[in-house]
Amino acid sequence: MTDRDGGTFRVFIRPLGYLLAISAIFILVPYLIDSTVLLDHHEDLGWVQNLPEVLAGVIGIAITVVAIIVELAANRYTARITELFFRNRVNSAVLAFYVVSCVQCIWVSFQTSEAFDRAPLAGTYVCLGSVTLSLLLLLPYFVFVFDFLNPRKVIHRLRDQLVARIARVSESEPGGSDRAKAEVIEGIEQLADVAMNAIEHKDKAISMDSVDALRDLLSRYMSLKKDLPGSWFEVSDPIKHNPDFVSMTPDTHEDLEKRRLWLEMKIFRQYQMLYIE
Repeated sequence: MTDRDGGTFRVFIRPLGYLLAISAIFILVPYLIDSTVLLDHHEDLGWVQNLPEVLAGVIGIAITVVAIIVELAANRYTARITELFFRNRVNSAVLAFYVVSCVQCIWVSFQTSEAFDRAPLAGTYVCLGSVTLSLLLLLPYFVFVFDFLNPRKVIHRLRDQLVARIARVSESEPGGSDRAKAEVIEGIEQLADVAMNAIEHKDKAISMDSVDALRDLLSRYMSLKKDLPGSWFEVSDPIKHNPDFVSMTPDTHEDLEKRRLWLEMKIFRQYQMLYIE
């Protein structure tokens, strides 16, 4: 499987499979209860057909507000915010709950039609509970999103993710350490971009937090350095083709590899860029 195929599976196919499986559970379990336990209920539940519209409206509001906030934050600070947002389990869980709830309510609404000879009582209770919880979640979730996108917390997440990624480097990684190098280089550049954008907007506190995050990253890296495999220190393609290294001579690349200093050089080049600007 190629990296592109693996990315498609991880980003699209696997989440879709999870949503299908969870939706099937929320649909089939109440249906089985209605079919095997609640056999004698024939109430008029036509009002349930309005619930999917209510829930779809709530989902529309949530997605619109979140998309605008995330896009504004990504444009202001760093595009990495979008990736951090969707990797967060709370965000993924809330959005998945909204989607699954809407799908379940649509199926319950269909079961109230004349094609079925009994009322989906259990499904209706689940649907009503989903709509109620969705409405109650809306404002607390907006508060969570605003807190999640706090620029200082974004900076700290970026720093901690880079440290964790470096700590996971091993000789047994597929493709050696090149993938990890590319991810770490990108993360360092994202921290520098946050600082640069903050300087442009005259946001001194955020720019200093980004500079401090680069310092903390380097400090933690020094404590991890002795445990990293030899392949990590090789000046391979992800490093050679990076703008901060591409103009260097082969002798310089060889010296960086011999002295195991390519990551330190990368961070100091970001400092150089920031202070020149």
